Amino acid sequence: MPANDSARDPDDLDALRAASDILGIDALLTAEERAVRDRVRAFVDAEIRPHIADWFDRAVFPADLVPELGRLGVLGMTIEGHGCPGASAVDYGLAALENSPIRHAANLESVRTYEGTDEVHTLLLGQHLTGIAGFR
Repeated sequence: MPANDSARDPDDLDALRAASDILGIDALLTAEERAVRDRVRAFVDAEIRPHIADWFDRAVFPADLVPELGRLGVLGMTIEGHGCPGASAVDYGLAALENSPIRHAANLESVRTYEGTDEVHTLLLGQHLTGIAGFR
């Protein structure tokens, strides 16, 4: 493969990622924001990317991933309180870009917090934010 085609090699994730940052967004991120992105990226590369085609072919979603997503901090990521990180919109966007194959699992909990009191949120959210009660 010619040198200028390295970004087209599906096995060269670093080259693909560098080539896709056409606006130079990475240079605008703080060290903390890059750390969030890199943490989610490492998880996706190790735990999701190797299996995603098989899961798709079998039409399954491995429920055991949900608690891991909770530990990673991407469930209820922008919610403040209730054991959630209260992450910024930038952190959320970076995590969403990295975990796009399964992003729907991380988005479910924010819907439950639009209305109600703190007590209602605690009752409704409960263990869902950690992923312990996910997909039961």
